[in-house]
Amino acid sequence: MGAAIVVMVTWMILRAVGTFVGEKTHRWEKRAEEILDERFARGELTEEEYRRMKKLLRNR
Repeated sequence: MGAAIVVMVTWMILRAVGTFVGEKTHRWEKRAEEILDERFARGELTEEEYRRMKKLLRNR
C-alpha cells in the first residue's frame, strides 16, 4: 500500500513539473515507468496494481 502511495506521489510531481519543464518531463515519466516495471518484476506489485499505475502514468 505504501508503495502505491509513493508511485502516486511521484506521478503527481512529474505531472506538475511537466507543465513547466516540457520535454524533460517525458524522460522522468519514462524513468517512472521503468521503476514500475522493475517493481512488478521483483514481485512488489500485483498485476492489478501494476496495470492501474501504468495506466495512470500514461494517461497524462
